[in-house]
Amino acid sequence: MKIRFTLLAFLCGISLAFSQGHISLNENYTASQVIYPFHGINTIYGLDFTGEVTLNDDTSFVRIVLTDSYNNEYLIYEGYSLVVEALGTQYLTNVGQETFYLDEVHPFSIQITIHGAGLLLGSLSYRTYGNQNQDSLNRAYYNSVVEINVNTINARAAEKGLLWRAKVNPVASMTYSEKKQLFGGDNLPLLYGFEYYGGGIFEMPPYGEQSVFTDNLVSDFDWRDRHGSNDSTKGPSFPYYNSTGFGWIPPRTPYGQGLCGDCWAWATVFSAEAYLNLYTNKPWNINLSVAQVRNCSWQNYYLEHPPLPTNLNPCYNFPYHTSYTYAHEIFKNTGVIDENCYPYNLNEVTSECPTLLDPPCILQAFNQIKLANFHFIPNTVEPVVYKEALINTGPLKYNRYSMGHTMCIVGYHKIHEGTIYWNTTNPNSTLTVLAGDTLIGQTYWVLNRLTMITEARGLLSI
Repeated sequence: MKIRFTLLAFLCGISLAFSQGHISLNENYTASQVIYPFHGINTIYGLDFTGEVTLNDDTSFVRIVLTDSYNNEYLIYEGYSLVVEALGTQYLTNVGQETFYLDEVHPFSIQITIHGAGLLLGSLSYRTYGNQNQDSLNRAYYNSVVEINVNTINARAAEKGLLWRAKVNPVASMTYSEKKQLFGGDNLPLLYGFEYYGGGIFEMPPYGEQSVFTDNLVSDFDWRDRHGSNDSTKGPSFPYYNSTGFGWIPPRTPYGQGLCGDCWAWATVFSAEAYLNLYTNKPWNINLSVAQVRNCSWQNYYLEHPPLPTNLNPCYNFPYHTSYTYAHEIFKNTGVIDENCYPYNLNEVTSECPTLLDPPCILQAFNQIKLANFHFIPNTVEPVVYKEALINTGPLKYNRYSMGHTMCIVGYHKIHEGTIYWNTTNPNSTLTVLAGDTLIGQTYWVLNRLTMITEARGLLSI
């Protein structure tokens, strides 16, 4: 099937009346690569492309990114099954999701990412001058793109029977470069709409093809309600009731990693804070220093792998696949101090590794928390292994390598016919599992918080 798709400038009430240049390419691509089409072009004030994208199935993905001479990156186009009208070939005209309006950019190359798809890059059009308000035009245009994607994702999700919905949220509104920073700065994973998550059960493609595993464990388990820890009817004298948290899970202030790629530090601290409550059988609800775990792990890594990077910001330049090892060593060898000793500050990020002698740490009731050991569970095991570990040891830190994201799992649920989930896109509506749904019998994992989304607790398919 061939669909024509045109993203016109009237989204922002602006016509296409610009002084334009044109680059004719007419090249087909079926694999990821970098091209250099900007010979003799020094400065542009806008860029869009015309061509075709062919998506073969729900796992197909195409991304086109402009890189300038200073290594800044701008998204030209991103396509997958949930943001197009239908699978097949899409005709694209004048598409520049983040590039339609640019402010004096010096183009260098175009990165093409392709997974199970095809791209015909027909031509590029670029603007040779701009207005004084290019930045505001760019933001308004991109906001329109985000709103269109939200509406399209929700329509496609409903058609496919998916039990999640999208909405405009802070992550969806981030630029491509900002999302890259959020996910560690090296590469932005193929998210298939996860950045638009608004509520329900998120599912990665291929849809409806996950295996159903059986075991003899309880069908539902959640540390947020174990032992009546969330039951306010038991009264204030009940020792397990957590009046300010979520059952055995402490509340978190401050919360949110912003643009910092330190989800691995957040998830490690989330787990440790819950362990403290569980180990002592008391809801202490202590917040530990995420910034200490991040900074000291970053410093220890570069002590072992010199030299230091040019950018000394610990939010970046830290290999994601080794981050958990260094975070665990901080808890085992040094101990982690209270959040009040070394608070998380997105407005002023340093690489300093604090010590217990720094004020006000010496005034805290809990100077440092140590964990004797950590147990690593491979991603290749069956779900029953995760369930047993979750029940026997407490919340788990989970590394989703395909997403480049780390989360804290606090429980799980088995999906049954008639199960109802909250749809945050419309709080008055629900998403219900109907008879015959392929999700019935599958396990879905409850997250403490979706650390890349500013919504509290959701459900995610693993």
